[in-house]
Amino acid sequence: MEKTLESWLELIFGKGGTVFLDKEMQVVMLAAAVGMAGVYIVSPIAADVTLVFEMPLVRAGELITAYTAPSIILVPLMGMLSDRIGRRQVIVFGFIVFGVAGGAIGLVNEFSTVLILRVIQGMGFAALMPVSVAMIGDYYADIQEATAQGVRIVGMQSVALVAPLVASGLLIASWRAPFVLYFVAIFAALWTWRILPPDIEVMQELRSGYMSKLYKSLVRLDIAAVSVSFVIRFMMSFAFFAYVSLLVLEKFQYGAFEAGVIVTSYGILTLIGAAQSGRLMARFDPLVLLGISLLATGVGLAMIGASSSFIVLMLALVIFSAGASVSAPIQKSLMVQFSPPELRGGTISAAMAAQSFGQAAGPFLMGFLLYRGTVSITFVRIGLVLGGIGLILAVIIRFARSRRTSLFI
Repeated sequence: MEKTLESWLELIFGKGGTVFLDKEMQVVMLAAAVGMAGVYIVSPIAADVTLVFEMPLVRAGELITAYTAPSIILVPLMGMLSDRIGRRQVIVFGFIVFGVAGGAIGLVNEFSTVLILRVIQGMGFAALMPVSVAMIGDYYADIQEATAQGVRIVGMQSVALVAPLVASGLLIASWRAPFVLYFVAIFAALWTWRILPPDIEVMQELRSGYMSKLYKSLVRLDIAAVSVSFVIRFMMSFAFFAYVSLLVLEKFQYGAFEAGVIVTSYGILTLIGAAQSGRLMARFDPLVLLGISLLATGVGLAMIGASSSFIVLMLALVIFSAGASVSAPIQKSLMVQFSPPELRGGTISAAMAAQSFGQAAGPFLMGFLLYRGTVSITFVRIGLVLGGIGLILAVIIRFARSRRTSLFI
């Protein structure tokens, strides 16, 4: 019997997999993919770009930190703004800023200017990521929502299948060439404006007591602990992205191509794992999965640092990627479920501000520790400590859900 497209999607993603066909879901996937392209294009070439400007290699991580740092402040503002004026306006703004600033990097001649443009590009990133998560909560519920979170991760990681290798290949022509790819986001803005309806239900004005209600939501222990778990996961992931090119250079004397292979492999593995998230959450306790997956992410990162050969590194990458791919949709699904609907944009954005802090803090911590040890040792230290903290946070979330505890009594 011939399978239909819908049945194939159900087979791949599990129950609710047909959300993949919804135009709104495709916008969500595109926004997530474009946002992560800000990392996947730069990650394998960071060391080479730093050398072009004759900067110390330890500054390679600044190319990632500059991109993610604005989100710490801007993500909550973008979330509240999307609650007020609508998701479409904010997400289109994000595409345009991301594309213009990112593409302009290829036109400059100073490392400091590159970092400034990465900061501006990060403002677009701050608009794209939280709104794409909030949109899932707007359109889906129950098993469809859980599956949609996994589909979003698939969209986000799909860019990892091509971007790192394309960026590494373009680097052969010029260090400027990979950044031209970012101009594509401008076309994404035009398509999104055409696809998304203008009448998405939003708050026409901030209701009385909105900020007070948002504060009470954010200090609930379950929501606060999930937010901190975002910090932990992204510290590990972005420490990896920022310094994997330096790791393979130090350990094996490999260059941008091999780093691109590693990042692409990470994308493939996380894509496979994320596609199963809806099925896993329907079968197992999400909080148990969260604790195990965060611990696996840390252990995998430590094993990458301790690897004695490129093959061993790739095997460790499987563990690291499996942990990251399972924990990511679970975290976002839990945040959507825990958030009051009328506060969803603000609550999710606050959690993603914590995520952005992790994105900036991971490379910063790596760079700081590199003055006191090798890249390999630093990978091991960060992986073991943060993986253990992730497991503890999952236990705290379970306790909080059983007691409905606030941080402040």
